[in-house]
Amino acid sequence: MPGYRIAARATKDLAEIHAYISADSVEAADRVLDQLHDTFHLLVVSPELGTLRPNYRPANLRTFSVRRYVVAYRFALLS
Repeated sequence: MPGYRIAARATKDLAEIHAYISADSVEAADRVLDQLHDTFHLLVVSPELGTLRPNYRPANLRTFSVRRYVVAYRFALLS
């Protein structure tokens, strides 16, 4: 099954999201991150679900909303 890579900046963003939500509830923070990772898996198998952003760089950038967050991604074959 194809996988995905998370950029270093996105990894930092995920940690910040978790820390912010954890201030109120660790369980809620875990659920949000689980939902984000579930979305990453969904986008691997159906990358066309996101909105193509032709005016954004890098080329072929797509976005997909999850709760109040926006996932920005590119589909690329990894070798």
